[in-house]
Amino acid sequence: LFARNGVLGTYDFVNPGNNVYNEHYHGNAVLSIMAGNDHGFLIGSAPSASYWLLRSEDVDTESPLEEDYWIIAAEFADSVGCDVINTSLGYSTFDNKEFDHNYEQFTGNTLKISKAANMAVDKGIVVVCSAGNSGNDSWGHIVAPSEAKEVLSVAAVNNLGEIVNFSSRGFSDDGFLPKPDISAMGVGVTYASSYGGYVTGNGTSFSSPIIAGMAACLVAYYPDKTSHEIIQLIRELGDEYPNHDVAYGYGIPDFSKIIEGTSNTLLSTNLNETTIFPNPFQRTFSIFNSEGLETLELFTIEGKKVFSCKIPVNSNQISSPQLSKLKKGVYFAVLKGDQVVKSLKLMKY
Repeated sequence: LFARNGVLGTYDFVNPGNNVYNEHYHGNAVLSIMAGNDHGFLIGSAPSASYWLLRSEDVDTESPLEEDYWIIAAEFADSVGCDVINTSLGYSTFDNKEFDHNYEQFTGNTLKISKAANMAVDKGIVVVCSAGNSGNDSWGHIVAPSEAKEVLSVAAVNNLGEIVNFSSRGFSDDGFLPKPDISAMGVGVTYASSYGGYVTGNGTSFSSPIIAGMAACLVAYYPDKTSHEIIQLIRELGDEYPNHDVAYGYGIPDFSKIIEGTSNTLLSTNLNETTIFPNPFQRTFSIFNSEGLETLELFTIEGKKVFSCKIPVNSNQISSPQLSKLKKGVYFAVLKGDQVVKSLKLMKY
């Protein structure tokens, strides 16, 4: 990951200026489930993605202040152009019981952290959250921000596809707030140990990054689709969809339907769509299905043109020293032909 400059940056919102790598093993475990790329041992669900590592959780305490840390971290993620947020944490009860949330607050858009999570999705970020590990305790239900209406809430199943006891349940199944959204492996999940080698562990903290990594792959595959559309697509890929259950959600999503082109969802696969890969890019990228397109222009989010070239007729690869010199950030690629203009979001890391 470091060798390919896959970590774009880090920030500790609990203790600004602190080294995030000196904290709890949990972040390392979750990251490895997405970014791992050690053939024969662990391949993550998004091994070619680029990552910001942001700490908002104080493992030594449990207070509402941590929800504020999360909100600030989410805003920061938006400012640096993140497409996906994985949140393997959640809140319901606190050390000071006076601050505990109550069931009536779990409407999907009442709690401030849930409002912020919904806003992040509206801003274009696919927010993926672990449902919580409260299935066996007195709380029993999903936690915030996993309960937020617009986010993708992930429960945990075992290798037989059976819901596990600790996975938090939704509040109702009447269609008003159908949570969790989907399920993924949360028992015996392999991750990289902070002490070297590999271990296995249990928790919705581990089912969430599996899905978050797959969501990142879909964002790259459908660069012109909104975060709401990507989230809805993943819901509809669930093996129980359109039926919903307070434990499983819509079931286990089958991402192979996208590869096979058999999805009948609102984002049915169109293999003729113009796409750019890799996205994010570093030095070069390729344009696929560029027939009829002749020129490429790159614009900053402020609208300043910073690069232009002709699209090669016999090659789909765009390579130029100018691309390497571009600043890290979000760009808009405008592809033009005689009778067509296409615009795609592109990120430089």
